[in-house]
Amino acid sequence: MAAKNKRRCYKCKKELSSDKFGNDKYTPTGKSRACKKCVNVVNKKYREANKGSYRGYSLERSYNITVEEYDQMLEVQNGVCAICHKPETAKIKNGVTRRLAIDHDHETDTVRELLCHRCNLMLGCAQDNTVTLLEAAIYLERHHN
Repeated sequence: MAAKNKRRCYKCKKELSSDKFGNDKYTPTGKSRACKKCVNVVNKKYREANKGSYRGYSLERSYNITVEEYDQMLEVQNGVCAICHKPETAKIKNGVTRRLAIDHDHETDTVRELLCHRCNLMLGCAQDNTVTLLEAAIYLERHHN
């Protein structure tokens, strides 16, 4: 029997502290039966085996667009960011170049265009406030050498 603050993962059979398990509202204990590490391995295998359908599901769930609509937007923009007009250069963990981000209006959930990681962060940090972005441009012009 596992100690009160410990649980045994049904996948790897290791006894681990409760914080190594994700929350699961469908179990009597409120914790997942598998540890986070094992769940991550299973999820990664699923995503790799179902790349197309997983990506499509994610796009539709998050932005209500299909993979084909994303690809069409990418083609219209010639594969570059709608703001800086450069291709994406940011990498994800495994060294692969990121896809252009889908920019959307957070109030209306309307998809706008595709942005590189940096430009998307810039808009996010400015909270889509055009006054803040204009003031930042004026500031940069004022201090331009």
